[in-house]
Amino acid sequence: NTASVYKVGIVGNDAQYQLRVWNPDVNDDSTGSPANNNTSGTATNLGPFNGTTISSPNHTISRPDRDYFVFNNVVPGTSPVEIRAVMPAGTGAATGANSPTNLGVRVRDVNGVILATSNGTTADVDLASFQAANGQPYLIEVYSGSVGQVNKYDLQITQPTATVTGFKYLDVNGDGFQDWGEPGLQGWTIFVDADDDGNLDSGEVSVTTGSDGSYSLTLPPGNHVIREVLPTNWSQTYPGSAFGNAHRIAVSAS
Repeated sequence: NTASVYKVGIVGNDAQYQLRVWNPDVNDDSTGSPANNNTSGTATNLGPFNGTTISSPNHTISRPDRDYFVFNNVVPGTSPVEIRAVMPAGTGAATGANSPTNLGVRVRDVNGVILATSNGTTADVDLASFQAANGQPYLIEVYSGSVGQVNKYDLQITQPTATVTGFKYLDVNGDGFQDWGEPGLQGWTIFVDADDDGNLDSGEVSVTTGSDGSYSLTLPPGNHVIREVLPTNWSQTYPGSAFGNAHRIAVSAS
């Protein structure tokens, strides 16, 4: 296979030579199936993405090679997805050196159309984000701009999230506001009512309020219903029955 041989050229006199590696990454990756994923036809299948982070570590690449991966998006509707190529600490050349690390990430649809690109940087993390449709396969292409330098990287598929915060408090005067001196309530359960049935079901995200009544939820983009588990002999003043005893919020990716 002449595409993988080393080529030597004479630069000046007989004592000066230049060795250039044109295609050093023939069978580079030790993970995935197939192990050699240098073409779109032999892309490593990462399986379905349901919103939970997929990590595929321990890959190597050198220019002019490409590594290809494929995954199928099964998150309902259309949602933002982030593809990251992360350089482990201590790998590659430092930024500003003669041969800096220069990885890049592209995302393509089944027709090969580029949907997103990181444009290649010398940073340790290259990120490409795009809107993924439910039930669609997507091809990830990782490339290197560093001639002859072997770059190590970990690949990640993630869904961006946002943090939703609030306070649970004792509304002494029942006006729906936390007034001065009204204390927070510790140990109350706040949950995301995914099916909007008013109950905390198995698998639904929940947290417990802190000593000051505060809580924090990490949620993906989309519409969410936030409720509390109301103990016996307690009533809710806000949002109250007028709003279905729930906060209905829309979370967007930044």
